[in-house]
Amino acid sequence: MRTVRRFERGPLRILSVAMAAASLLLPAWRVGAQGLPDDLAAACVQDLAQRLGSGVQPRVDGSWQATWPDVCLGISCDHSPQASEAVAGWVLLLAAGDGVFEYHAAAGMSPKYAGRYSEPPAYDFQDVVCPDTAFSGLRVTLTGTVGALREGLVMVEAPVQGRGDLARRSSRVLIHGPVEPYMASQVSATALTWGRVVGTFESRALRPVGQQFGRYGNYPYELRVTRFVPAEPPGIVAGCFWLDTLAARADELHLRTVVVRGSYLTHFEYDGLVPEPAHPADGTCWLAGDLSGIATPIQAFEQATVPVEVLGVFERSRHFTGHGGYGHLGTDRFQITVLRGHLVRSELSYADILANPGGFARAQVVVRGTLVSTTDGYALAASANDVPAHTCVLAGDLTWLDRFAGSFTPPCPVLVQGTLEARRDFTGTNGFGESRSRPLRLTATFIRPLWEEMGARAGVPGDPPR
Repeated sequence: MRTVRRFERGPLRILSVAMAAASLLLPAWRVGAQGLPDDLAAACVQDLAQRLGSGVQPRVDGSWQATWPDVCLGISCDHSPQASEAVAGWVLLLAAGDGVFEYHAAAGMSPKYAGRYSEPPAYDFQDVVCPDTAFSGLRVTLTGTVGALREGLVMVEAPVQGRGDLARRSSRVLIHGPVEPYMASQVSATALTWGRVVGTFESRALRPVGQQFGRYGNYPYELRVTRFVPAEPPGIVAGCFWLDTLAARADELHLRTVVVRGSYLTHFEYDGLVPEPAHPADGTCWLAGDLSGIATPIQAFEQATVPVEVLGVFERSRHFTGHGGYGHLGTDRFQITVLRGHLVRSELSYADILANPGGFARAQVVVRGTLVSTTDGYALAASANDVPAHTCVLAGDLTWLDRFAGSFTPPCPVLVQGTLEARRDFTGTNGFGESRSRPLRLTATFIRPLWEEMGARAGVPGDPPR
C-alpha cells in the first residue's frame, strides 16, 4: 500500500497558513519541507492540471527536501549543465484522480515533471542486505536506524544505543543520494534517527575490501536514497517472556523491546541466554549491550549459568542455518541488545526493605512492590492501603511509566531498580517528598509493571506464562 506524508495536504489557497501553523506544532523532522514557496507549489499544480486536462484538480500530497548535483534536478536535461554546483530544493507529490505524480523544484527555477510516483515494496532488511542479495540495482523501501560515522551516513536494521553500537554493526549500508543533506541535518540534531528510506540499493559484497563503496572501499552496500520519512522506533512489548516464546514469535517480535527471563550462560568469550528444561526453545540468544547488571565473575575457561531478567531489543536471524547468526562465532539464532538487567536472586520485596531500611541505605536495589499515586507523586508501597509512613517516594527516571502507558494503572505491582535512601531518626515530618512524610526515597533507573502478578488480561500481547 502506498504511504505518503499527509502533513501538507489541503487547498493551495491556505497552504502558506497551514505551513506556518505546522512549524509551531510538528516535530522538528517535519519542518524541513515547509520552505517550499507557494508559487512553486502552484506552478506544479498548474502544470499537472494542463497535462491531465479534463478538469482534474491536483492537490498537494506530500513534499520533502532534496539536493541535486546540478540544475537538471535529478531529471534528464536536453543539454549538459555548464556548472555542476549542487542545487537544494524539494520533491513535491501531487495527487490527481487515481494517481500520484512527482515534481522536482528549486528556488528561482521552473519545476520539473518527474512522472508518476510509485513507492517500491517494503522488504525485510535481512533479505536485502546480505552477501548473495538479488536486490542489487533495484528500488527498495527499508526501515532502520540512520546515523553518522567517519565515512558519512549509514543505515542499520535495529534500533541502536549510540554511535558506538552503530559502528559495531556488521550489516551497515552507506547512504548517498539527493536526500542525504536533509538526512544529515536530522542526524546532527538527534545523533541517531529511526525512519523509512526509499532508494536504489547496490551491492559490492562479493568484491574484495578496497573495491567496495566509500572512501576506503570497505562498505559492501550502498543505498541512493530519494525519500526519507523519520518515525518513532518500535516500542516496548507488554509482557515478560521466556526464550521459547521469543523463538515462537520471532518474526512478530523482531526489533521490538522486550522483557525476558531466562538462564544466562557465560563462559570464555560467550554471553547468552539458553533454553531452560521447562521452556525448550529452538536456538540460543546472544546478549550484547549493557551486561553490567548481570555480570557474573568466573575464572578463565569456567562457565556459570544463573537466572536473570533483561530488557532489550530483540533480533532474529532470518536465514539462520547453524552459522551466520549472532555472536562472535555466528552460532546464535537470536540476539538481545541489553538496556537493563539484573540477577533474579538480587530481587527484594518491599517488605524486606521496610524490615531493615538502614541496611539498604545508599544501596543499589531491585525491589518488588506496589506502585501507588500519592500527594507526593508516585510511591512504592507494600500494598495499596499502606499509610504514608510506610511508603517510599519514587524519583529518578520515571519516563519508563510513560513507555509502558496503557498496560497498567496504579495501584499495581511493579519492579523497580535504583538507589535507595533512608531518613535516619524518622519522625514522620522530616522525611522525603513535599509532605516530608515518607521515610524512604528510591531514585529509579528502571520501572516495569509485573504483568505476571496481575493475572491474564485479554487483549494485552505478551502476557507471561503462569
